[in-house]
Amino acid sequence: MSGEAGAGPAVDAVLAAAGRGKRMGDTNIRKQFLRLAGRPVLSYCLDALRTCPQVRRIILAVNPDDFRWVRDEWLPRYHKEADVELVEGGAERQDTVANALMMVTGDCEAVLIHDGARPLAAPALFQRCIRALSGYDGVVPVVPCRDTVKEVREGLVVKTLDRRVLCQAQTPQVFRTKALLESYRRAREEGFTSTDDAALLERYGYRVRAVEGEMVNIKVTFPEDLAVAEALLRGRGSIN
Repeated sequence: MSGEAGAGPAVDAVLAAAGRGKRMGDTNIRKQFLRLAGRPVLSYCLDALRTCPQVRRIILAVNPDDFRWVRDEWLPRYHKEADVELVEGGAERQDTVANALMMVTGDCEAVLIHDGARPLAAPALFQRCIRALSGYDGVVPVVPCRDTVKEVREGLVVKTLDRRVLCQAQTPQVFRTKALLESYRRAREEGFTSTDDAALLERYGYRVRAVEGEMVNIKVTFPEDLAVAEALLRGRGSIN
């Protein structure tokens, strides 16, 4: 994995895979390790990162309870040839990413962050986001909202939002290292939390560019998402 001239900056990639998957239902296996078409969900994410020429390092953040198992059993079984650096995740996603950012080196120009529960993100999307960083502090892939969106409080509809200006954010997201680290520092000092990394940069006035995401780049959250993801994989010929 190395940078490629004209393809954007070389990046350190953070793969956030420490989530507990509480909405996945009654399962003892975290969602990122569940089987999708015969392979773990997380395995697809690692493959996509490893085929991206701009990615020079992969920092995999996992739940502390899984650290030894991933190091000693899971990686040797599924990605024994992969050059992956492990770090323990935190209580919340933002804590997990913060732990991983402590491993980013000073010569790193940009950081890519991807969710370990988004197995269908195509390698081309990673490269598109990295290339789009030129002239900006961050890049986030988005897809338009297809449904009408309503703001609801305590069971009552407050208002209907303008769907034409609303988008759903995805990962991978790419950031200038300096801007990302500064945003994380300020958020920690203020006690501000978000489930989206780009939201931190937005809060502190950095320029975040939106690029076209992929409708198939779903996040595996609920049990039915596995069936949808497998159907999408079959549709694009990724499995037999």
